Amino acid sequence: PGAVEAPLCAWAAVLFGRRRAPAALGLAALAVAVRPTAALMLLPAWWHGDVAARGLRGALPPALLAAAAASAALCACESWLYGRYAFPPLAFLRFNLLSGGAAAFGLHAWHWYATSGVPQALFTLLPAVAARAADAPVALSTIFAVPLAALSLCGHKELRFVQAAMPPMLALAGESAKRWRRAWRPRAFAATATAVCLSQAALALYLGNAH
Repeated sequence: PGAVEAPLCAWAAVLFGRRRAPAALGLAALAVAVRPTAALMLLPAWWHGDVAARGLRGALPPALLAAAAASAALCACESWLYGRYAFPPLAFLRFNLLSGGAAAFGLHAWHWYATSGVPQALFTLLPAVAARAADAPVALSTIFAVPLAALSLCGHKELRFVQAAMPPMLALAGESAKRWRRAWRPRAFAATATAVCLSQAALALYLGNAH
């Protein structure tokens, strides 16, 4: 799900920023259908994009309509497949938050995403993200900070849950790379960029084949 959730969330966030609310809401509904926790990332994007442009009174009705339509379609599809009433987001919340069933798969400290999960996910891109994080636009930083903070309240944590927050963090890395390219000597920048690309490729091979 994370491989589908992340691009849907990123695309929806971009469209919210470009004031294309109908398309953004459609993608957001798909992302939440894939994994309900996608809402944690999409709410800040919706707030800084659609709400900032049209106000809460203008942005809330279409958002509620999209949520209701997506929920009805998901419920109908899942109920047909299971042969009985089924609403996966409710079962997801019940299992992970109310019953604590996710604890059976392992528990981590509240700071795990900040101290281990995000550094592992970013690997050699961490310095580039950290260099730009201090002066990042609020609209961008909240898109990844809010979901990671909310997920930190749950005892069960996994590296794959960081995937949806990766695109906005990678945007910060790109901004750092632009600055460094102008400030550094060409050879130093080329060597650093090559080392980062090779290390990321090695990580992708490892996670895709061994982990």
